Amino acid sequence: MLTGLKKNGALELMRVLLLVFCKQQKNVLVQKLSIQIQNAKNQLPIQSLSLPSRNLF
Repeated sequence: MLTGLKKNGALELMRVLLLVFCKQQKNVLVQKLSIQIQNAKNQLPIQSLSLPSRNLF
């Protein structure tokens, strides 16, 4: 039962990632926006750890 759930979860995760990837490849504006959102999310914990955020990208 657990292995079945893990396989289903992995397949669902792959499907979602594939959908997101395809959408980003088709729409460059969406891709740039998602990168900006990701960078904004990453800045808060990175600043609290006082690590240079530019070196990570």
